[in-house]
Amino acid sequence: MNFISVEAFLSIVETKSLSKAAEKLYLSQSTISHRLKILEQELNTELVLRNRGQRVITLTPSSLYNKLIRSDSPMIR
Repeated sequence: MNFISVEAFLSIVETKSLSKAAEKLYLSQSTISHRLKILEQELNTELVLRNRGQRVITLTPSSLYNKLIRSDSPMIR
């Protein structure tokens, strides 16, 4: 798992939007989507629900963010 994929995911979570995450990180939306796809493949799970035409993303129950929030992970302290 690499830092840039996690950074992209956390930005998506924070902004609740792929396009806003891209703006925040000064990247294209396709780059953000690609980094998210790589992270999802590495974790073998879908992290966000993507619906064309919707401006807000939805986290899946199995998302890394939900796992971190529920755990006592030192990563979020």
